Amino acid sequence: MELETEVANAIGAVQQLLEKIKDTPGTSARSLAVARTQFETAFLWVANAAGGEGIFDGK
Repeated sequence: MELETEVANAIGAVQQLLEKIKDTPGTSARSLAVARTQFETAFLWVANAAGGEGIFDGK
């Protein structure tokens, strides 16, 4: 349960960061969208690492 809490806190922190960046004058919407996608990918890898087996290795 501790791991899930840490991941949830990290996701919340990233969401706050992305919102602050979005509200900053001169922010590139395209770059922000790429950053959001990269964070989503990273958190999917975190979930995969914490869960153990890859999707092709599972039963």
